[in-house]
Amino acid sequence: PQQQQIEMAKKLMALAPANGIEIAAWGALCLLVGFSEELVFRGYLQSQSISLLHNTVFGVALSAIVFGAAQGYQGVRGMCLISVYGALFGLIALLRRNLFPGILAHSWHDFATGLALSLIRHMHVRDHLPNLH
Repeated sequence: PQQQQIEMAKKLMALAPANGIEIAAWGALCLLVGFSEELVFRGYLQSQSISLLHNTVFGVALSAIVFGAAQGYQGVRGMCLISVYGALFGLIALLRRNLFPGILAHSWHDFATGLALSLIRHMHVRDHLPNLH
């Protein structure tokens, strides 16, 4: 892994919930983030982009790119990956004509990521990986 990836892994491990109270708080945070980001990026920005550009594909793509760019702290690779997630969440919003399924998918993805990091930290997996000490 690159040094930037190693540093990001260390930061993420520090944020992973460590006990029941932190897991509950993490869940509440994920619901809040999923709701607010879907409302802003898919509910407002995507619908406005589609309307302004008169093109659904470009509207979804623009919203997804802005969504990825908003996650700049994760580096270029992370921003690209999150842009893809943004496009998928955008497709969910279009196909379902409703933000709620995307809110659930977004919140669940964030929550599952936190739980996975918590499990990795709890099992001391990172202690067995090179360059993470």
